[in-house]
Amino acid sequence: MGTGLSRKLAVILHADVVSSTRLVHLDETLAHERIRDTFQRFSDTIRIYNGVAHEIRGDALVAEFHMASDAVSASLAFQVANAAHIDELADEVRPILRVGISIGEVVVADNTVTGDGVVLAQRLEQLAEPGGVVIHGAAYETVPKRLPFDYEDLGDLELKGFDGLVKAFAVKPRPGETGRGRAQARSSARGASACNRLARRTPPCCPDRNRWPIPALTRLACGFAPSALHGGGWRRCLACSSGNLVCRCTIRRGCTENQRCDAAGK
Repeated sequence: MGTGLSRKLAVILHADVVSSTRLVHLDETLAHERIRDTFQRFSDTIRIYNGVAHEIRGDALVAEFHMASDAVSASLAFQVANAAHIDELADEVRPILRVGISIGEVVVADNTVTGDGVVLAQRLEQLAEPGGVVIHGAAYETVPKRLPFDYEDLGDLELKGFDGLVKAFAVKPRPGETGRGRAQARSSARGASACNRLARRTPPCCPDRNRWPIPALTRLACGFAPSALHGGGWRRCLACSSGNLVCRCTIRRGCTENQRCDAAGK
């Protein structure tokens, strides 16, 4: 019992920076700063979706989720927000991530995750396009099909370290779900981290604020998702001109109509 080892079945996310060596050659100091910032922003998004970012290994990140739908939602929300973020950069030091998501057995000890689930997520991540997400067939089976995702069947694949064939799918936001949000993400990319911090501090006025459905994927950058069950909705922050969206909840839990994002100050 004193070893601190925990063996379990989990949803594992593995993210890696595309062409990190090239970024370092362009500007070593700036590349390290931006890679660290990218993983910090992704870790913030992971926490919003009930995940745990266990460790960062150089140019890679490993996280754990209880539900595949949370892992996929977090990954796609981040990829859309990150695309808007790097579009604002004036140089070529642009950290872009590939993400792989698996379901498998892992061992957790001292914030380190090892096991077949991690290796499989890494193998799947290597199949993803830059800025893309590839998921395990077992994860695909558990994600509700009502969610606004489109899938590409990559077939049954032979992956290094695995005896049998592995089913894999590339997943993207459904066209139209991010079209309007792309412009909003562009205008609010700088304030997204502040809004994420607000989401972690704010009392849970919306019981399922981290769940789907939501009207536009990139609106998750502010950390809130309205629920069709309790009449939640969106409004722009009334206290600033950042364009950030904040949750408007109509249930009787003391929610205010004038919630504001951190970009507006206190």
